[in-house]
Amino acid sequence: MRATKAEVNERRSALYDIVAAMKPMTVRQVFYQATVRNVVEKTEAGYTKVQTDLVQMRRTGELPYSWLADNTRWQRRPRTFDGIEPGTLRELVETTIHRHLPRRQFDILKAAEESERSILKDLVAGLGVAR
Repeated sequence: MRATKAEVNERRSALYDIVAAMKPMTVRQVFYQATVRNVVEKTEAGYTKVQTDLVQMRRTGELPYSWLADNTRWQRRPRTFDGIEPGTLRELVETTIHRHLPRRQFDILKAAEESERSILKDLVAGLGVAR
C-alpha cells in the first residue's frame, strides 16, 4: 500500500530531524536511526524509502548535500592534471638541480630565462628524471 502525501511528508520530516541532529551521516546510518524510531520498517523496502526520500530532499534543497556522507565517492588514486601551470616546470627543475649540482652551478641555472626551458628540460632528462 502506497503512503499518502501526508505520510511521506511526516517521514521526510523525521528523517530531516535525524540527519540535522547527527550530521554528517551515511544513508545506512539514517536508515538504522529511522528503524529505531519506528519511522520505517527494518526491511529492504524501508531502506529504499529512506534512500529515495533523502535523494528527493537533497534535489529539492530541503536537505543540504553536505549533511550526508557519500563514502562511495572516496577513491584512492594519484592526483592528475591536464597541463603544467606556468612556473611549475621551472620549480621542478630547480628542485632537481639543487639536489644534484653544486651550489654555484645551481645559482647559474636558476638565473636562466624562460626561453631556455628546452635546455633545462634536456638537463633534467640527462639527470635521469622522468618528464
